[in-house]
Amino acid sequence: MMEADLEVKAKESREKKEFEKKEGKFDPNSYSRENRWQAYLEEEEKKKEQEEKQKSNTIFKEYNEMMEEHKNRPPPGIYNKDGKVRQLN
Repeated sequence: MMEADLEVKAKESREKKEFEKKEGKFDPNSYSRENRWQAYLEEEEKKKEQEEKQKSNTIFKEYNEMMEEHKNRPPPGIYNKDGKVRQLN
């Protein structure tokens, strides 16, 4: 019984949206999947901008830059430039 009622409500909702599109009364800012996704993307961009701003204003700016540079480097090899083993235990 509840499923049938839900199907009727969903059909009415779809018909209402189609009618509003045809009549030009459709609100593009209404609560929809696309608008939620766009809001999510905007929020993520704001967070990235805020993090970048925070990184540039911190007293550890040089340290953070050094760590970012270090993160992109591969780990050192077993042998040094002369071909000798780096550490012997």
